[in-house]
Amino acid sequence: MAKAESLDFDPRSDVRCVADLVRFPDVSTDLRDVRVERLVPKGIRERTPQVFESGGTTGRPKRIVDFTAWDEEAIATNTALDEHAFPAQGNWLYVGPTGPHVMAYIVSRVARLRAGAVLSLDFDPRWVKKALRAGQRSVAEAYVAHIVEQAHDILQDQQIATAVFTPPILIAAARRTRLVRLLDRVSGHHVGRHQHQPGDAAATGSRYLPRHQVRRAVRQHRDGAPRCSARGATTIPHGAYSARSTLAPMSMWSTSPIPPGWLPMVRAAASGCIA
Repeated sequence: MAKAESLDFDPRSDVRCVADLVRFPDVSTDLRDVRVERLVPKGIRERTPQVFESGGTTGRPKRIVDFTAWDEEAIATNTALDEHAFPAQGNWLYVGPTGPHVMAYIVSRVARLRAGAVLSLDFDPRWVKKALRAGQRSVAEAYVAHIVEQAHDILQDQQIATAVFTPPILIAAARRTRLVRLLDRVSGHHVGRHQHQPGDAAATGSRYLPRHQVRRAVRQHRDGAPRCSARGATTIPHGAYSARSTLAPMSMWSTSPIPPGWLPMVRAAASGCIA
């Protein structure tokens, strides 16, 4: 409401439906320094929100508050996975951003809904981006190797049914023969990022996990906007799931956009895997 005076309309009387929200200017920059309690509507201040942050690709991270939206996403994701015959139970390995990032929260919620324990490896995208911006490619490479080595240990010691990776980590892992053999024992894989170009996820899965078949599928946002394509379609905007007998794709889990130069850093063989 503090911004109301700077607007050419009164949000208290002129905003009546979701379509009216387009009248607001882009206020995302303000999310970098606004206090989280100011983001909570007065009518629900007795409730405690979840606080999530962006990956910092465009500068200092931005914060949002959430009460039920991501829990609803987890439930919808779980339903979508059932529809695509994704592994119903078993432990999960999550290799990606944790801490304030929503992806880790969604993974843990879905795993619990599917009666699975989550073994996590924290991948800090902000550190990698900072190293690359500073021209410290060797530092970023060493960090990726450190993450991949830990993933190898978990896959070697634990029984994992579902593995969740960001594409660059999956590609780096797939260049290690022993790790690929361990990944072949996993029933389902999720490859997530902010946005896939047509065929990206399929190319990544088929090239680096040749024993896993890739089938594309999609679901709609709650607001009706497509998040993923329908079964057999040609695009996978946000992500894909592959299972040994089928791919059970979904789209709720995403990571920050891949920084320029990342593919050469991990020496990926296929330049078309990530746009």
